[in-house]
Amino acid sequence: TWTSPPFSPTNPLHRHLADLDSSCRCTICHDLYSIPVTLTLCGHSFCSECIRRTLRTGIKSMKREAKCPTCRMNVGDKRSGEYEGCIVPNRGLEGCVRRYRDLRGSLRRSLLRLEKLEGRKGKKRRNAGRGDGVKRTKRECTTTTTTTTRAKRTRLECTTPTDTSIPDPSSLPTPPPARKRKKTYSYHHLKKKQLQELCSSECLSTRGSEQELKDRHAE
Repeated sequence: TWTSPPFSPTNPLHRHLADLDSSCRCTICHDLYSIPVTLTLCGHSFCSECIRRTLRTGIKSMKREAKCPTCRMNVGDKRSGEYEGCIVPNRGLEGCVRRYRDLRGSLRRSLLRLEKLEGRKGKKRRNAGRGDGVKRTKRECTTTTTTTTRAKRTRLECTTPTDTSIPDPSSLPTPPPARKRKKTYSYHHLKKKQLQELCSSECLSTRGSEQELKDRHAE
């Protein structure tokens, strides 16, 4: 009862309640004790009707023995097989079972209500954690943007010339010679051999297809 869904066998409270439930049940009928009695010779307890029916069946069998169902001890008289003398009522156990039976329903409902409340609290905490993560990401993005803007401003200030004096023309570096413009060709009617000759004149490789030769020479 206490270890099947919605309860869990891994929960310590549920396991203890399951142990309490099993201690209040008869090992013959597996139900809560009904008028529990105890065998004086071995100390095991059963429902009054369950143990009397079991011992009566043992006396009527071939062996004619009245044995305890739990420990298999012979509790009947060796000569007559009488067993009623070793059966005594267990008033304390009967009172415990009665109180447990009265509380079992309300205890189950209270635990189910508690599980629902814990589930809602856990969901709220998870949602709050997601919200904090989004806020944190926005703050980090804002901080990164501000830092980048400051770095750009610093670089601009460092690259801005502070000397406004007119430099000496002789101290200026000599500009590189103007690059000759390359003659343009119309490759449409040229054959591969002609393309190879053009590439060879430019000290370029003459290997490859016509399109590769055209592209190489055009560069």
